[in-house]
Amino acid sequence: MKKFLNFLKREEGAVSIFMAAAMVLLLGFAAFAVDIGLHNIKKAQLQTACDAAALAAIYNMPDRNQARATARSYVEKNGFSQESVTVSFSNDNKQVTVQAQLDEKTHFASILGVNKLKLAARATAAMGVQSGGGVFDYLLFHGDTKSGLGLGGVFNIYGSVHSNSTLGLWPSRGYIMGAAQACGSINFNDWTCTVGALVPGADFVPMADFSDCVDQVMPTHWTSNPTAASISNQGGKVTFIGNTKVQKGDVHISMGCIVKGNLYVDGNLSISGGAPVCTLDGGMIYVNGNINFNNTFRGDGCVFAKGDINFRGGNNSITPNRPIALYSETGDIDFTTSNTHVHGIVYAPEGRVLVVGEHTTFHGSIIGKTIQGMPANLTMYENEIELPFTIGSRVAFLVE
Repeated sequence: MKKFLNFLKREEGAVSIFMAAAMVLLLGFAAFAVDIGLHNIKKAQLQTACDAAALAAIYNMPDRNQARATARSYVEKNGFSQESVTVSFSNDNKQVTVQAQLDEKTHFASILGVNKLKLAARATAAMGVQSGGGVFDYLLFHGDTKSGLGLGGVFNIYGSVHSNSTLGLWPSRGYIMGAAQACGSINFNDWTCTVGALVPGADFVPMADFSDCVDQVMPTHWTSNPTAASISNQGGKVTFIGNTKVQKGDVHISMGCIVKGNLYVDGNLSISGGAPVCTLDGGMIYVNGNINFNNTFRGDGCVFAKGDINFRGGNNSITPNRPIALYSETGDIDFTTSNTHVHGIVYAPEGRVLVVGEHTTFHGSIIGKTIQGMPANLTMYENEIELPFTIGSRVAFLVE
């Protein structure tokens, strides 16, 4: 019996030692679990910081320095050091990647010899365009609230029309398949005009910002940078190939030009010569001033200007089944058409759109602060040809 009691005492001591060791191990694992939980929370916070930094930085592109500074500041605002951040660029400056990596000290796991846990996060953002409605829901949109829109002649509009003021429909023969809307009154000749729905007293529709479309097609790199004088002094027809950015100054071309690529003029652009005075082969012309085409224009692509866009030729034509975009940021657009099919958009948010001529079929929208002088025989459809940009507002989104 005595031997048995001694055996139990020895076993009891062993169990105590085992239990003590087990408790230490259990507490160590518990401590480690606490640190892992805190680590996961911190990692999620770091990922959120990188996501926010990448989304903020992409709005500064293509200015890499500003994008990099913005990304680092957003990481810091979210509670992490700027020194942990790496910012890189890809896809021709259309994507920004923000990476952060740092060591986080443990609180309890050090009793198991784990003093640090690595934190890492990565986010890539790109810029897209959120499809826009509003004015782009209409084939004709007249944005001014003080002057009305009047339509005469012969027209067939297979869509809707909106005026932020009054609307007058007095054609010799007219048809509007959709709605004829006006914030004010509608004067309507029901003997000569058929309308899907008359909507006087309609809600005001604000003019949309179209500038994001310019950003979408503007090159990030220029292959040549000639002076305005060197272009103006050239004899013969001028041909622009690649991405050409003319240095500040007005450009006067006297013998016509061909644009096979993208042309940027930091001033006014005037093109004279025999027809066609300008041939645009699917690229872009952007002028930080006014554009004057002093004879027939032909081609397709984008013609953008800060100021006025004037097509003085009487036989302007657009390449069949190819899109055209005419956008004046602050000025007027005067365009003469004759026996032409146009796919695209004409847009003057702060000025007048004057489209005159005969027998014009327009696939797309004509939008202006005011619209005047529509072609004598006009047929309009929705545009079924893809434009070189997406109409809407710029939005940033995460790629990964």
